Amino acid sequence: MTHKKIGWIFVSLLLILNSCFFGLELYKDGIRNQLMEKEQLSQETFTELSRLGSWTYFIEVLLLIIIVTVAVWIIMKKHRKLLSFFIYVNIAACVIFFGIGILLANIFEAAPGNLVQHLIGPAFITVILIIYQLVLLFMKRREIKN
Repeated sequence: MTHKKIGWIFVSLLLILNSCFFGLELYKDGIRNQLMEKEQLSQETFTELSRLGSWTYFIEVLLLIIIVTVAVWIIMKKHRKLLSFFIYVNIAACVIFFGIGILLANIFEAAPGNLVQHLIGPAFITVILIIYQLVLLFMKRREIKN
């Protein structure tokens, strides 16, 4: 498989998983808003909220697993250009999905933190990859000087 195909598969997975996360979080928020009108939480509603919470958590973990797996694969292959591209894609994805999350929160009057919380892990991994890339660059420049 070419790097271009892998890139498109990765971007498609990010798009699908983030879209599912937004949909589930907005649905959960709708249920929570209905609960504010009621005084008592039924067992059925509690079960549904719990199940939806499990699904959103699963998506968060799946995003992290995919990003870490691809990053490790790129690092093992020692593809610095591909790693740079991967970092740019992750930065763009985090910025775009953060913007979409804030926009959806304003449109649907939902909690913005709930709609962007799944980006914390990918952003953290991206920062680690940037640091790794900078260390490699520093070491390479130091080698050239010596």
